[in-house]
Amino acid sequence: MGILLGWIVQKHWLTLAAFLLLLIGFLTLPRLPVPFSYLVFLLPVLFLMAVLYEGSAQFGLRLGPRLRLAWVLWMGFSTAVLMAGIVLGGSSEALFVASVAAFVVLTMPSIIAIGLIHGRRLREEQSTGGMIVGAEGKSK
Repeated sequence: MGILLGWIVQKHWLTLAAFLLLLIGFLTLPRLPVPFSYLVFLLPVLFLMAVLYEGSAQFGLRLGPRLRLAWVLWMGFSTAVLMAGIVLGGSSEALFVASVAAFVVLTMPSIIAIGLIHGRRLREEQSTGGMIVGAEGKSK
């Protein structure tokens, strides 16, 4: 837990804001009436999206900002599907299994696609000697 908090504090304003929202939401949202108290399950989705968006570049994932944003939004959607299935499923085992299966079906193709794109970018960097040259001829 300390490593995660230390990583959050290192100038990652989006992740820090999502973490604070998560903390405040867990303390306040469960006390609200029933339809609004379910919003507490969207806060981990926002936190996951912030960690993936800022953390993917930090840990060496070679993605452009637009592709990274699209991937993070898709991962957030698939996590929201999982959380909605858990919340709305209640004690039904079949709905829980269905929500986990839907999460896996939504998540795995995106992870595979991002892995392939990342691998292709790494191969391009290695073949050009570590520098990717843009259309204007300047190295990035």
